Amino acid sequence: MSRIYQVAIIGGGVAGSVTALQLAKYGVDNVLFEQRDGLVHGPPFCHLHAGGNLYPEISLEQCKVLMHQSIDSARFFPETIDHRPTLISIPDFESLDTQEVENRLEQLSLYYKELVGQDPANEVLGPPEEYYTVYKHKDLEALLQRPSVPRPVTHDDW
Repeated sequence: MSRIYQVAIIGGGVAGSVTALQLAKYGVDNVLFEQRDGLVHGPPFCHLHAGGNLYPEISLEQCKVLMHQSIDSARFFPETIDHRPTLISIPDFESLDTQEVENRLEQLSLYYKELVGQDPANEVLGPPEEYYTVYKHKDLEALLQRPSVPRPVTHDDW
């Protein structure tokens, strides 16, 4: 490497990648070093805003804290958002009660709506009324009949 940079960043996780992007945005010449073949191998924001559903051992209050933190982070670093929906699938052998998961999603949806009501700029996870969709087996069968789309936009497109 014969070029000299103003800043060297070690690690291409969320923090390193976003730091490199932000520095470049403000004209700071930087280089990012990552030992893997790709960037951002950590959990995406979908794990944060749906965290209590993916990790049911944490409380609803902890889920709300994670949601609020993910919104704050996403507002500060909007380029880190992966706009694909999170799929939560509960196998038959799992001891989770699907109704409890749906109730938790409803509570998180209401909390997200509340946060967006406090500040419209908090709407980083999509419209509150589209926070989650419940699909039953028959719904999934119907989706199988739909043609694929090159650029998915809605939950059904994905």
